[in-house]
Amino acid sequence: MGAITEQAPKVFGTQEELDRVEQLWGREVLDDPRIGYNHLVTTSCFLPRTDPGDKGMWERRDGGLVMTMTRGPAMNPRTGEVVLMGYPFGIWPRRFHSILNAEILRNRSREIYCPNGFCDFFGRRLNGKQGKHGKALLSGGRTGNITQMKTQFASLVAANFVFFIRNELKMTMVYPGRLIETMELWFQGEEEFFPGVFRASQVYVESLVEHAVPIDLNASACIRSSLEYDIYTWVARRVYSMVVLNQKIVRIPWDALLFQFGKSYGSNQRVFKQEFRNAVAHLRSHVYLDLNFRETLTGWELRVGPLAVEKKLFGGGVEPRQQSLKF
Repeated sequence: MGAITEQAPKVFGTQEELDRVEQLWGREVLDDPRIGYNHLVTTSCFLPRTDPGDKGMWERRDGGLVMTMTRGPAMNPRTGEVVLMGYPFGIWPRRFHSILNAEILRNRSREIYCPNGFCDFFGRRLNGKQGKHGKALLSGGRTGNITQMKTQFASLVAANFVFFIRNELKMTMVYPGRLIETMELWFQGEEEFFPGVFRASQVYVESLVEHAVPIDLNASACIRSSLEYDIYTWVARRVYSMVVLNQKIVRIPWDALLFQFGKSYGSNQRVFKQEFRNAVAHLRSHVYLDLNFRETLTGWELRVGPLAVEKKLFGGGVEPRQQSLKF
């Protein structure tokens, strides 16, 4: 076998498909390593924040956007045993998802090459960033998080997804199944197991090209919880939509926010409201500094402002395009 490198081949397909990607986003945006992407559906229909356990199917919806997810199998590389993975949950599957999407779009390729192991691949893309309380985002040893992160990554790539996008004209079902359809897993020593190459689902890539929402990976490294991550990606998409649709203000009542973000809190609305306030305050002070999102007597008010991905990151900036918001 030849040496694995990170220069992925151009395997989107035709030149027309490659041109489509650059038309929607612009070369300077796609090539910037500080920018990650979320699929439109996952900016409103979020992954679990806590372990759902043995639940048969995970479902989240927001208006005409619906995401369903079921657990999938994976093989234990040490024993060869096939096991049913748990659901991906918490902040790390969210970070992995944004990074993988960025790799797909940046390389204009379904194939992602990972020659030097888990920590090297994600660590360099997170650029050694510091998280909560100034701790390194990736850490090993007895008190580290790398083992947990590898489990969450395996759960994410094993899970099976179905997206539904519905408006007044039509309903679209996107069945990417697994986000990663094939993996080649290479053994690196006795303890290190990581894909040398994995390939994203063609159906998922086609949907991602049309429905990608950019986020600032540098800023997102300061996010402390999955609730903050969900709010950040949600407002990033809402502000982008407001710019495209020429909206100035969107008012969201507490009931709508509770439905969107607070299902895991059950009837404990007081705790949810306080944690939501704390999350928005941290986003405004550390992550999305230009976010104009404030509490009112009945809920919250979002005003149009600068995009979550600041223009200064990549010179020319992101110009919102109507055709990139077909939902």
